Amino acid sequence: MKDGRTFYAFNAHVEPPDKPIVRFVDWRGNLYYQYRGYTHRADPADDWDRALTWFGEFLRKGPGGHVSD
Repeated sequence: MKDGRTFYAFNAHVEPPDKPIVRFVDWRGNLYYQYRGYTHRADPADDWDRALTWFGEFLRKGPGGHVSD
């Protein structure tokens, strides 16, 4: 415990190349997708394909680029 927060570390074995994205929910119910060290907080209605599109655009355009919805 640090600064009143608890941290959990884990490793996930993901079979490439089908969907190399990790999907998880935090203790508050927020949905996240993670790919190659980048984490994206997603809308609960987002699915794997939307996450893949988001990461593809992010990696092409960078953090300052506009990512369309």
